Amino acid sequence: MQKTKIMVVDDHPHTCQAVKYILENEGFEVTTAGGGHECLNKLKDEIPNLIIIDYLMPGMDGMKLCKEIRKDKKLQSLHLVFFSVARQELVGEENLRSVHISDYITKPFNNEDLVQRVKQIVGGGGGQNG
Repeated sequence: MQKTKIMVVDDHPHTCQAVKYILENEGFEVTTAGGGHECLNKLKDEIPNLIIIDYLMPGMDGMKLCKEIRKDKKLQSLHLVFFSVARQELVGEENLRSVHISDYITKPFNNEDLVQRVKQIVGGGGGQNG
């Protein structure tokens, strides 16, 4: 069985590594990107099932990245999740709807909650064998 692929985009490497570790332990295949431009470059080679995106990043923030992703027809149905210290209310429901966000996870996060929410979006586990 093929593993479910997830990309984590965050300008803080320790956050990327922590989320990667948590999700890989659940059987997901996880790649990371340090920002929006790196994410877009990686999407040219491989499309994950879900991208977890830090909302507040220097250069290209999460909203700009989502808009760029949604411009590409083959990425329009891709699951996107915001991941941020900013409360969801500060971002605004209309902004989230405009880029079709699947969920909004607030940092700091609870490991079990993160895993449960990812599984709800991508449908079950990571596709781990046995």
